[in-house]
Amino acid sequence: MKVGVRVAIIFAVTAAGAQCAIAQDATPLDKLEGWWSYQNLDNFPHEGCADTDGQARVALGRYKYRSETDTVEFGLDVERHIGFYEGGCSLGTPLVSGHELAMQATCNFEDEQREGIVTIKVLDPNTVKVSVPGWDEPTVLSSCRVDYSVTSPSPPVRKLYYGSRAGMTMTILGASALDTEAATLYAEHTEEDARAFCTLYNLSLEESCVTDTMAENTDLLTKVQANCMSGEFNTFYGQRYRFEGKAQSAAEFQPKYRIYDIAAKGMADGSSASGYDTALQIFSALCPASVAGD
Repeated sequence: MKVGVRVAIIFAVTAAGAQCAIAQDATPLDKLEGWWSYQNLDNFPHEGCADTDGQARVALGRYKYRSETDTVEFGLDVERHIGFYEGGCSLGTPLVSGHELAMQATCNFEDEQREGIVTIKVLDPNTVKVSVPGWDEPTVLSSCRVDYSVTSPSPPVRKLYYGSRAGMTMTILGASALDTEAATLYAEHTEEDARAFCTLYNLSLEESCVTDTMAENTDLLTKVQANCMSGEFNTFYGQRYRFEGKAQSAAEFQPKYRIYDIAAKGMADGSSASGYDTALQIFSALCPASVAGD
């Protein structure tokens, strides 16, 4: 994606002059038809899906823009498009390789026409990674078919720790694309979590403790993410780590896994001060296959 350019959605894609052949029969792309939201812009994908101004949604598939009602209707066109706020692409017939679709495309962005290949990698049924000609890097989209505030794919755990003290937990609301380069867990710090901290750590049953604990933790992130291919991930405090697999040494007190603290530029030594245990349980929930059987 170009530096400094905020990618969002355009409802009407200019497809004039498109030279690529468009298939009229059903294609694998049709299974992805509908609204998508930028995963990196929102705490929950459904927030971007509610953006009717069009700055956080992407339209994908056979759709037409109705100027008289200022709406987008899907399934009305034989041509397939992907539409963003400042432009979009007409898409040719997809070539499928595993979970990735590649399409010849003619794109128009802010009066600039680009020819090239659009790729869509399906990470899970509700998460895709899209690359468009002219972008410096791909972007991850979450399907608006899933409202994570109501229902979502079942999370692998119900609670995750945000710190090393007893009761420092977050409630997990949903999960997407686990074991991929865009693994995500959506979470919330609830009164139940605050009460657990008060009871288990502060040894307090006072409601004032719950209120204070909630107020003190408003800066916690509401999602954690991992690239399970590179091993990089974040914690609820925003700390960045990289999982580097099993430790090679069997020395006494050696942590089982190598977890690199990116900011500190060194390995977490297994102590609570290094954040090792908190980081490992977050990564294990995001990328369970990486630690399976160990």
